[in-house]
Amino acid sequence: APRDGLPADVRSLGPGYHRIVRDGKDALVYVSQGAPGWLFLVFSQEQVNRLALLFGFVPLTLVLVIIYVTTWLTYRASRRALSPVIALANTVRSWDPKHPDLEALQPGRLGGEGDHDVEVLAGALHGFASRIDEFVERERNFTRDASHELRTPLTSLAGFIETIRGPARDDPEAQGRFLEIMQTQADRMRRLVDDLLSLSRIELNEHVPPTGKADLAAIAHDVVDAVQPQLARA
Repeated sequence: APRDGLPADVRSLGPGYHRIVRDGKDALVYVSQGAPGWLFLVFSQEQVNRLALLFGFVPLTLVLVIIYVTTWLTYRASRRALSPVIALANTVRSWDPKHPDLEALQPGRLGGEGDHDVEVLAGALHGFASRIDEFVERERNFTRDASHELRTPLTSLAGFIETIRGPARDDPEAQGRFLEIMQTQADRMRRLVDDLLSLSRIELNEHVPPTGKADLAAIAHDVVDAVQPQLARA
């Protein structure tokens, strides 16, 4: 457009953006020079600000809100998924084998909204803890029974030694008989120790019925010989 026909407030403007005041209002003028001539675009500053708000700030705000909501939902979902796992890990970490609380590993005691995998893991740990508790109880019973079995021949040996040193000191025949019984008790203790050493092999076949035979009469005879000194003192 010929510059002579332009308003005086834009006629002298060079190429680029310019701010002017027209009719008491701010205006934005864009001036460009090309082959066809000059191009003058005049915008109301108020309209420019409104467009900048509509196409700049509002979309940015919507994007930030979407990001925030997505992050919050992801956090909530992860908390629901991880809460049972964290509770399960804390329970296992604080597990006391001496005072087991098997109910603490029940899937329903974990809290949160655990999925099927967490319930399967909790059930497996509960079963494992139950087997450990059974194993500990079995070991306690075995230790008690083994101590009782060892105490019997030891008591018998102590009684025979006391008898040989005392009343049978000058009785070679009695000493020989007592020494044979002491040898039997020593053999019994050796067999018991061998049984203790082979406990792991026995436990592997604990559900297999025995196939050997036992001579009950001989066992009864050995027991009577073993307790003979205690009976004599009683």
